[in-house]
Amino acid sequence: APGTVLVVRAATPRLGGLLAGASAVITDLGSATGHFAAVARDLRLPTIVDTGLATRTLVEGAVVTVDDVLEIVISHE
Repeated sequence: APGTVLVVRAATPRLGGLLAGASAVITDLGSATGHFAAVARDLRLPTIVDTGLATRTLVEGAVVTVDDVLEIVISHE
């Protein structure tokens, strides 16, 4: 859905189909130069990878701001 941020532990090929419906992507693991991150950037999605903790700290349904230039995620709980 529009405004949905995809937050996953690790990017896998089967998650590729979810990118079209996302407005941003955050992963716990991965590489900024990896295939998943490259595809997300090609879709012009703000993308932050290798946070190490996003799936443990972000609550489902929370409103967040994703700034991929500064590589920060702000939770507006």
